[in-house]
Amino acid sequence: MDSMQDQTMNTNNTQMVLFRLAQEQFALEIQRVKEIVRLPATTRLPKSPSYINGIANLRGNILPILDTRERLALEASEPTEQSRVLVTEVAGYLMGLLVDSVLTVKEVEADSIKPPPPVVQTVDREYLSGVIQKDEEPLTMILNVDEVAKLQIEAVDSRARQHGGQAGIKEENKTTVTIDEVQLVTFSLGNEDYAFEVETVQEIMRVGNIADVPNAPPHIKGLITVRDNVMPAFDLRTLLNLNHQVNDEHERILIVETEEFTLGMIVDQVREVRRYPKSIIQSPPDSENAHELKGIVKVDNGKKLIMILRQEMLLSDDENKSISQWMDSEGIDVMEENNDRQPDGREQAMADEVQLVTFNIGEEEYGIFITQIQEINRLGKITRLPKSPDFIEGVTNLRGEVIPVIDTRKRFGLDLRDNDDRTRIIIVDMAGKKTGLIADRVNEVLRLPTSNISPPPPVMSARSEAQFLSGIGKLDNGERMVLLLDSEKILDIEEQQALQQIAGAANDIDGKEAESGKAVKPAKKKAAAKKTVTKKTAAKKSKAKTKTAAGKKTAPRKKAKKKLTIAE
Repeated sequence: MDSMQDQTMNTNNTQMVLFRLAQEQFALEIQRVKEIVRLPATTRLPKSPSYINGIANLRGNILPILDTRERLALEASEPTEQSRVLVTEVAGYLMGLLVDSVLTVKEVEADSIKPPPPVVQTVDREYLSGVIQKDEEPLTMILNVDEVAKLQIEAVDSRARQHGGQAGIKEENKTTVTIDEVQLVTFSLGNEDYAFEVETVQEIMRVGNIADVPNAPPHIKGLITVRDNVMPAFDLRTLLNLNHQVNDEHERILIVETEEFTLGMIVDQVREVRRYPKSIIQSPPDSENAHELKGIVKVDNGKKLIMILRQEMLLSDDENKSISQWMDSEGIDVMEENNDRQPDGREQAMADEVQLVTFNIGEEEYGIFITQIQEINRLGKITRLPKSPDFIEGVTNLRGEVIPVIDTRKRFGLDLRDNDDRTRIIIVDMAGKKTGLIADRVNEVLRLPTSNISPPPPVMSARSEAQFLSGIGKLDNGERMVLLLDSEKILDIEEQQALQQIAGAANDIDGKEAESGKAVKPAKKKAAAKKTVTKKTAAKKSKAKTKTAAGKKTAPRKKAKKKLTIAE
């Protein structure tokens, strides 16, 4: 492209990039073209104009790509191998124009450039700055890129001032959970449900590349890298003496703090992030084989049990020592959680990160700052309400509290689909009310450096209905993009008022039922999603364990931890 920047020797001539759209030939002044690239992988944006093909990562920059055919109202066509993107700049913002093919770079004589005719058959005259007419050559239309990629700059500037020029990242008011509740990350191993307390879980990750290491202890699956830190990944099934299960797409790695290390724990499937009243948690049985258990949650009057694991007791002192020796012998610098041994600059690095819960709606991946999330549950029964806004799916019962549920697919203008066993409801605070957002599936909890978050592209931020995007997160060197939602801005003011009325009406009904003596029962879950674990099963599991309490830690050492907090 350097040659494209060369100035023509004849100041009366203009260099043009000629390209094709449908059956028509167009041109763009060379000084408006930054570069020409193949069509990269794009991410569709919800509520974006129909002519926005999506956004792409261009060497670290978020590049909105316009479908120029759609913008000029030409016949639609799928991109081909010949398709190219002309990277241009409009009002200081990069923009990509998707064209069918690039023909050539040509020097055009000044006297062959004419004003656009009053009537153009195929393209609106406003999108043209002129035409090239010369002898018997076909008519070439010169694109008015400022009009084609017109942005509401005033709205962009207004939004930039509103957010202080940042990517929508703000310091949230964090509060801890109430003292009579405990917050758990629940997961399954076979037909049994387990949990870790949420403050011990740093992240929830997909199972990616696990490096095999020779001579490792049998319960170590291999090594993983988390933000440039190497750590062992444990097969929690093997650690708990459970039967082995074939790997599948539902497996996740929980990054968990122990007394000695930060470790990856491989589980079959992550269920929920949820608060439970301490009143339904009983102490584990008084057995030498139950030392790994911190408590047992009795759900549905004891029909389902969730065993809370004591992560600091999963490994004995001897096992911790042998792992440390093995790591030293292999030359592995494992990440330790003792604050006194943190490397210089790590606390600052953590301060420059945000924690996200990522999830899918359709083919696109979204994220919400974890401080905006109260809990994540399986989708229960939803009761539809008459005369409610289209995007309100209905209301659901959350442990006696009736909350409205938003169908995110409808809100974002996506095709509808049936819910399944992977569908989850994300509980956020919206307009001062607990509100559920339906997600097709929840992927992981991760930390993302703030330097990897870009503001929404101007073509989006200028549109009032799409200001629920607070930024674009870039992962895997930009190959994976996560659309960051601001839960407080998913609805506009009028929609928030409608939500308030729905929530108020629903809770009035709930209150009348309570006054009349009717018990408010939690919504029943689908039969396919039920997992029943009896006390007998839990006891059988405990008896099957071969470890003894000998050599186990009797009490964890107190230390400062960086907690995964979720706002109340």
